[in-house]
Amino acid sequence: MARGAQVLALWVALSAGLFGLVHVLPGSPEAQLLAAHPELSADDVARVRALEGLDLPITTRYRCWLLGRNPACPRWPSRAGVLDGELGWSRLYQRPVRELLQERLPNTLALMGPALGISVLLSVLLGLLAATRQRWDRAVAWVVAVGLAMPAHWLGLLVILVFAVGLGWLPSGGVRGFDGGGRGAYLVLPVAVLSVYYVGRYTRYLRAALKEELGKPYLDTARAKGLSEAQVLLRHALPNALIPLLTVVAQSLPVLFSGALVVERVFAYPGMGLLIFESVEERDHLVAVTVFLIYAALTFVAAGVADVGYWLLDPRVRRRS
Repeated sequence: MARGAQVLALWVALSAGLFGLVHVLPGSPEAQLLAAHPELSADDVARVRALEGLDLPITTRYRCWLLGRNPACPRWPSRAGVLDGELGWSRLYQRPVRELLQERLPNTLALMGPALGISVLLSVLLGLLAATRQRWDRAVAWVVAVGLAMPAHWLGLLVILVFAVGLGWLPSGGVRGFDGGGRGAYLVLPVAVLSVYYVGRYTRYLRAALKEELGKPYLDTARAKGLSEAQVLLRHALPNALIPLLTVVAQSLPVLFSGALVVERVFAYPGMGLLIFESVEERDHLVAVTVFLIYAALTFVAAGVADVGYWLLDPRVRRRS
């Protein structure tokens, strides 16, 4: 009960803070409206502000966002509030925020899942090669350096130029629905760029952790018991070396969830990252607040996943629990 109350209080504080922060960003929805339609008069803008509840005090707007249309805010666009499962109305897209999320989330998961799996798998393979094969160590170090130094947007533009424009093998951007043929072709380039971006970061941590573990005395004890080098590496050194990697992967999950905003921008990929960029740029406040809250929730989930991973990988954690 106490933990539930703490989570609820934290969510209210976080949502209120994000709601206020997004609404005090420079610029305003009416400025965006006038920039797109300079022929509008001041009365037209005032009517739009009243229709969307933008003339209400920010505390009233927050209460309306939570509770929906009520006597305190009869002009709020949505009859239901967040507590009713309704996340508000998108001024930019003229659609419920919930529908936008239902449309963008599958795209993000389709990008995030393969990129995470490929980057972790390649990082483990490269880390094992670097730690156990001296002649591979320098090559892996070079791969890590390139992955860390190469900007994602530059790599994205390069692969578009080569594989989409030059060779014509793959589409340069966009996406098709899950029921459309050839969807995988639209994912190849963004997944590849996102994977390369994280392989260097993950490999750096795993390579260093494996080298440290292989120099510890407890592995000599394992060898003295008759275990082969492969058993020593896979049963003892690798699980311990995966612990710092697990921390890094968990910390990067919210960024991966956004599709690494730069990658989505380069490939015009309609995921969560592009949604947050457009909502902030166009001052679509309710969309921005909702997506930021999802990121915050995912950060807590990632921390919980990391804790479970520690429990599985580290016997000392299991004994303490």
